[in-house]
Amino acid sequence: MFFVKARAQRMARQLIEGLGTAATFIRPQGTYDPETGAVSEDSIVWTGALLESQFSDTERVMGQGRIVDGDRKGLVSVHGTAPEPGDRVTVGGRTYSVVLVNLDLSEAYYELHLRRT
Repeated sequence: MFFVKARAQRMARQLIEGLGTAATFIRPQGTYDPETGAVSEDSIVWTGALLESQFSDTERVMGQGRIVDGDRKGLVSVHGTAPEPGDRVTVGGRTYSVVLVNLDLSEAYYELHLRRT
């Protein structure tokens, strides 16, 4: 079983990196200082490939209104930092916020629900 999973991950990475576009992921983080009341804004930044597409009509219906006009779907291979809701993704000059992250059943890639910011 491990061999099948490793092969699926390798194939997903090759497809996403071959067909996808370079993307920059930003995870905003902050630390609250109770003495000053200030929040320091540190961010984790990493790069990777993102295969971007539209949601199908079936996905829109199954989404029960959670998918709005302009939302996009993105595929990211599983290696390095895992994306989380709230992360920002910049690809092709457009910036999106990650609304939802689903790990594929084969654990080969993440499917992202992206919303334009």
